[in-house]
Amino acid sequence: MRISYVNGSFIPHEQATIHIDDRGTDFADGVYEVIAYKNRKLIDLEPHFARLKNSLAFLHLAEPMNSNTLRTTINTLIGKNKIDDGLLYLRITRGVAERAHPFPSDTKTSLVMTVKEWKKPSDAEYTNGVKVITHPEIRWAWRHIKSICLLPNIMAKQKAADLNAKEAWFVEKDGTITEGSSSNVYIVKNGIVITQPESNDILGGITRKTILNLAQENNIKIDERKFTLTEAISADEAFMTSTSMGIIAVNEIDGKKIPLGTTARRLQGLYESYVNAIGELPQIN
Repeated sequence: MRISYVNGSFIPHEQATIHIDDRGTDFADGVYEVIAYKNRKLIDLEPHFARLKNSLAFLHLAEPMNSNTLRTTINTLIGKNKIDDGLLYLRITRGVAERAHPFPSDTKTSLVMTVKEWKKPSDAEYTNGVKVITHPEIRWAWRHIKSICLLPNIMAKQKAADLNAKEAWFVEKDGTITEGSSSNVYIVKNGIVITQPESNDILGGITRKTILNLAQENNIKIDERKFTLTEAISADEAFMTSTSMGIIAVNEIDGKKIPLGTTARRLQGLYESYVNAIGELPQIN
């Protein structure tokens, strides 16, 4: 039986509910994080916490508890579930209030968390790569905030699913690729990994940070700059990263074949070793 957390209580997942007037439901007035764990060891917890704090501060959302208490609560939730390799979903909203656009003055921040099995891409996808399609960039200007307002991402991802593609990459009017609907994206040219620099244009992925650090530590050259769809379809390699996927090569963009190379495969091995070597073991009281 899965156990979830809702505003101070650990309850069976099937019984987990929120109030009809939660501002997350009414306005998508909230933020979220997805944190992977392997063998009950949390991966990159502190960077996730740092990004969460930034998102909360930007939206003037109060933290539901301090970091130490949140860490303990997360560990307890993992301990209550029989899932060794999982994804923890954490959502914080402004809480329950009568429906009105301005921030309410007397609400209590809402925190809900769930865990589920970490279902990674198949071995075939990791080995052979996956295809992606492109989609016009239709999202808001604050993409660096991990907002629960994901309707544009959902529409792009559904377009990809309809075309039997793994992901949709957003393209600006000037032809610049920003990121995927739920991933950060990269191309490789002449042995150099090229990816969008961190800015308001993209979500600063935690796996992205780790991959770039691993690349630099292993003498793989990085160029953080904007790149275009034209560059992508003529690249030597392409790949993408996310918490749930890890790192996966791209073999096709909008029907154009992309070569599979050694850079993505090398980074896959480095990341797998990293995940297996680190983590925070939950301490259950």
